[in-house]
Amino acid sequence: MLMSEIYLKHETLMEDMHRDQDIEKYALEASKKKLSAEIEAMIQQHRDRREDVENNTWEEIEQLKEKNKEALVDAIDNGMKLKSDLTLIQNEYKVKGAEKKTLDNTKDDIQADLNKQVADTKIKMALIDSQMGEKKER
Repeated sequence: MLMSEIYLKHETLMEDMHRDQDIEKYALEASKKKLSAEIEAMIQQHRDRREDVENNTWEEIEQLKEKNKEALVDAIDNGMKLKSDLTLIQNEYKVKGAEKKTLDNTKDDIQADLNKQVADTKIKMALIDSQMGEKKER
């Protein structure tokens, strides 16, 4: 082989190699575009899904807060009613206690009066008995 043939062969091989490299380059660029588009689609899908999940979660949180608020209001109302009932019962207990104390004092006063009258009656009975004894002696 002559040098010119070698040179032509080399030039042909180089052209084939550059053409193959260009074909591979275009294939890689096409693959890169396709993969980039898929990645962008996946990113957008992820954003949309995350937004939906966030919105649903916030809705659930708001519903739970409203439910808890209603339960809290009910518990507070029930507690206030029970406190009111307890206050009424305590006031009634105090009134009944004061009435009992008054009745006990009245009972004690009547008992003291009765004891005094019994003692006076015994003294008068003794006086009558002694007078009757004197009358018999005379």
